[in-house]
Amino acid sequence: MARETAFHPITARTAAGFGEEAGWLWVTNFGDVDAEYRAIREGVGMWDLSPLNKWEFRGPEAREAAQRVHTHDIMAAERGQVRYGAFVDEDGMVVDDGTVFVLADTPGTKVEAVTARGPIPGTVDILAIYDPGKKRPRA
Repeated sequence: MARETAFHPITARTAAGFGEEAGWLWVTNFGDVDAEYRAIREGVGMWDLSPLNKWEFRGPEAREAAQRVHTHDIMAAERGQVRYGAFVDEDGMVVDDGTVFVLADTPGTKVEAVTARGPIPGTVDILAIYDPGKKRPRA
């Protein structure tokens, strides 16, 4: 059975539909596509991303750890910047897409990585393939 996020009681008041993905209920629409579009373009929109995978990298190798599993140039990102791209396994194969937020400057960088869809059967745990003692991810 799909789980509800902490925002479900709020979104359920106006949502016209929910769908299940990766074990969670996600809002599929609010009933009026044109009104949704106008609200996003002219006002504000919200998307409940709380079920997504989130990792926090801390320490002197935080950027390097994120770089080893992400295709965008994390090393060149400045504090406060976000990089979107593919998360890859040790062979460079795409396992998911998502963002990396650079939250602090080096040394002792704090980086947060977020996958786009959360835990999906058949994907790998990004942190499970990172070995800080090696030049590349491990299996």
